[in-house]
Amino acid sequence: MRKWKALFADIDGTLADKGENLMPETRNQLTRLHEAGVKIGLATGRPMDPRILDKARQWDLPFEFDMVIGLNGGELWTRDSGETLKMHPLSTESVHKVMDILEGEDVNAIIFRKGYEDVLCTRIDEFIEGSMLRNCSHVRKVTRAVMEEEPAGKVEVQYPAHLQDHVMQLLADHPDPAWITVATFPGAVEFMDPRVTKGNALELYARNQGIDPAEILAFGDMDNDISMLQAAGRGICLRNGSAPAKAAADAVTEFSVLEDGVGRYLRDHISDAEIA
Repeated sequence: MRKWKALFADIDGTLADKGENLMPETRNQLTRLHEAGVKIGLATGRPMDPRILDKARQWDLPFEFDMVIGLNGGELWTRDSGETLKMHPLSTESVHKVMDILEGEDVNAIIFRKGYEDVLCTRIDEFIEGSMLRNCSHVRKVTRAVMEEEPAGKVEVQYPAHLQDHVMQLLADHPDPAWITVATFPGAVEFMDPRVTKGNALELYARNQGIDPAEILAFGDMDNDISMLQAAGRGICLRNGSAPAKAAADAVTEFSVLEDGVGRYLRDHISDAEIA
């Protein structure tokens, strides 16, 4: 019987609704796995930051996270090393091209310079204000010239929901081998180096730890989770997830994130005999 040795889970829309706490069964089941020796980690589009690690305390978990994939795979942190590996940022030339595409559009471009300690954006809007409140982030509204001064782990683009079709067409009209674009939640798309995926980061973690990716569980809900769901031994998409993520997953939870989907799946489908 295969033994699961690690678990990665996305945050927003998977472990918790945006800005919310863990559901009780998810907390119970993650604790059960961790006490049995399974490494528990986050895999998020957010930057690696002490605020991410503090989620364990905020969620009243009796353990600390063992690893974190940040920036959709552009960063990998492990507790063993205490260090964050940074992979394949967008070049300044690519950031310039992205800003050219977005020029004049009703969107907000966002770049994380030092996690949440220095967040650059092109406007202060409702989304940014909500992020500042949730993450206690330090945000600067800057010109595009400042956005283009340094390489960026990603360029996050927020836009009103009614512009969904327009933004998707805009991206289709401006392909470039220097980046990929991926939807992270409704009203958001991110530009990243093509080598940056959660799946690649999961495989790097497995190599560094000397384990097989087939021994890793992964939970996600959106398109930026697809590579991770495919790289893991079992990839599970939340019931509330996107259609492409569901199609890529090995399983879909019977319940949504608001119905304690991760916890109820682990309770019903991962037995004590299957964990390390």
